[in-house]
This record gives sequence, C-alpha cells and structure tokens, in this order.
Amino acid sequence: MLSHRNFLGEGLQVAAWVRLTEHDTILAALPIFHGLGLGALVHAGLMHGAELVLVPQFTPETVARLIARKQTTLMAGVPTLYEALVEAPRSGAPTCRRYARPFCGADTLPSPVRQRFEELVRRSGGNVRLLEGYGLTEAVSAVIAMPFDEERAGSIGVPFPDMLAGIFVPGTGEARRQGRRERSASPAPP
Repeated sequence: MLSHRNFLGEGLQVAAWVRLTEHDTILAALPIFHGLGLGALVHAGLMHGAELVLVPQFTPETVARLIARKQTTLMAGVPTLYEALVEAPRSGAPTCRRYARPFCGADTLPSPVRQRFEELVRRSGGNVRLLEGYGLTEAVSAVIAMPFDEERAGSIGVPFPDMLAGIFVPGTGEARRQGRRERSASPAPP
C-alpha cells in the first residue's frame, strides 16, 4: 500500500533530480491515476509551485499544441507516447525553446524513437535529449533516471537522491552491486 508520505517522497526526489522550481511548467500527459503521473508530475509540481498542464485525453496533436502554447519545461512519458508524437502526421513539431527535460520510462526506449523525437524538436528550434528512467509501482514510480549531462546507451541512469538500489544475481539474494545515493541532485539541465 502506498501512503501519502510515499507520494511526498517521490515528489521531493523528482524535484531534486530535475531541479524543479516555481518557474517550471509540467506537461502531465500521463494518467494521474497512475504513480508516475500523480507522484512524479503532479505531486512534484504542486510541492514546488510549478505550473501543471493536465491532459485529460492524449492525442499527439493536443500534446504538441500544449508544449508550444504553454512552453512546457518538463514532461514524462512512455515510449509509445513519444512514438505517437513523431508518427502523427498532423501533430507537427512540439515547438518550444524552453522544453529541456523530457523523460521516458515504463519500457525500453528504442533508439530510432529517441532520435526521431529529438530531431523533431530540433527542427522546431528546440534542443532536447530524451532521457530514460526506471520505476515501479511499489516505489510510487520513478526511482532511477539518466543525469542531464550523461549519455550511456542502454542505461536507465542512477538512483534518485536517498534511494537505495541494487543489482542482484537472478534467482538469488546475492547482490552484485548495491549502494545508496546520498542527498544530491542531478546536474543542471542544459
């Protein structure tokens, strides 16, 4: 069972990771009945005074239009969301010069989807890197993400601040690598 305190912890960790401030605008295109939408986007945004842009029903056209109109600075999605944005013939490029922090999780992000999304934003005058992360419902949602200043193919990143994570031998309790990330934040976004 997840508690309100779990969601507050998720909001604090995400905000520290992305260096969230009251000057940010978060596009919440994910359902807020799910941990990632509620914890990483809504709770983090509300706790730090950011503007929230809620998307009640996803369409690529709606999301592209909101990114441009609201000049969103943070968004999280699943690979199929980003794929829909680059595949939709009428969505157009999400034109936004401030759009600096898109994250992707819930499944492996195919390299062609990442490259096409980044190119789509570049063609509209923006410059982004679509960063991957990892999470699980039992931990509210996001627990690991790629830092802004690093790029490691096939990696989901490093643990959020104050997050204990480990790599274990499958089918055993034997830890291969384990560590705690102390209170620190991801490097500043570009």
